[in-house]
Parts: sequence; C-alpha cells; structure tokens
Amino acid sequence: MNSNPTASAGPSGEKELDLFKVLQENFSHARHQENLRERQNNVYWVMWGALLSFVYSKQGNVGEYPLLFVFLFVVSIAVLLSTLKWTAEYGNHVAAVAIIAQRLGLNAPVTNPVATAKGRSPLPFVEFTGVMALPLRFPIALTVGAWMCGAHSFGIAAAAGLAVYGFTARSWQPYTSLLAWLAFFLVLIVAFAACASMFRRMNTEIKLRTAEVGVSGLGSR
Repeated sequence: MNSNPTASAGPSGEKELDLFKVLQENFSHARHQENLRERQNNVYWVMWGALLSFVYSKQGNVGEYPLLFVFLFVVSIAVLLSTLKWTAEYGNHVAAVAIIAQRLGLNAPVTNPVATAKGRSPLPFVEFTGVMALPLRFPIALTVGAWMCGAHSFGIAAAAGLAVYGFTARSWQPYTSLLAWLAFFLVLIVAFAACASMFRRMNTEIKLRTAEVGVSGLGSR
C-alpha cells in the first residue's frame, strides 16, 4: 500500500483513502471515549471525597446522613453504567481500527501462538505485527477499563452499605453493622456480575459486526 493514500489513483486508491479516513475517525472516537471515562472518574471520586469530608466535619457520624449516601448510590450506578458503555464503545472503535489497519496492510495477524499475549484480554482483536499501534493485549486484570469498572462497583457497594447503616443506626442498632455489610456484599456481587456481562456482550457484539464485513480472526477475551 502507498504510504500516502492521497497519492493513489483510481478506484483502488479512492477506497484506500476512504478506509484511511474511517481509521482516523475511529481512532478519534476511541480517544474521545477514553477522555469521557477519565473525566467522569475524576469527578466521581472528588464527589466521594467531598461527601466524606462533609460527614467528618460533622463529628463523622454517618448514621445521621443516610440520604447523602442514597444520592451517592444513585450517582454511582449512573457512573458505572456510563463507564461500561464508554468502555464497550472504546472496544468497538479499536476493533474497527484493527480491521482497517489489516486491510490497508499496516498490520498483519500473528500466526505464531508463542508470540501472542497470554491470559484473557478484553480487547476484541487478535495479536498482530505492524506499525499501526493499538492497545497492548494485557490480561483483563491489567486493563484500565476493567479496573475502573471494578472501582466503581466498590463505590456502589460502599454507598449502599453506608446508606443502610444510616437508615438502621437507630431502629436496628444491634444489627446495623451486619445489615450494612450484607448490603455491601450483595450490591458488590451484582455490580461485578453486571461488569462481567457487559464485557462478554461487548466481545460478542463486536465479533458479530466484524463477521458481517467478512473479517475473521478476532480472538475471544
């Protein structure tokens, strides 16, 4: 392929130019999803710090402010859902970039299994060689999107536990801590299950899309 798509002539050159433009658009959208996720993450934890600072300034009695933690619980759900959505969109755009880079001859799939990354990766493309730099296929435990979703799951669970603690601090005094921890672990399990389901759905949906355009070889995470 000509390194300068605009220098090619004829239908083939026009197709390469169109693919190159689509590649740029997908890369731009992938970076946009990263920026949205990062900014929301920063605001979310600043909000946590502000609310905890407020409670601490009032002698630190969380039992007197259950509605604050109900509000934080609702916000945490919205933040986790947004993070999952933007992580899936990021994977979608990166997978499109991988496909286009392969069609333009910038990358080629790795056929030697020894060279491929070990471990389960959430990124929906196979390992490759070439000059089109894509995110490294680290295992899911070393993936930023997975870590953010996990941290936000803990945020939801902590908000739920503190809210339950606040509502039961007076009427259910002997069982307050037990109920709070129970709420924490139940919500945490549900949140983790939602994250796992979304990553599986992302992988499945992107595989279906790539199959529709006749591109094979996208590995499972």
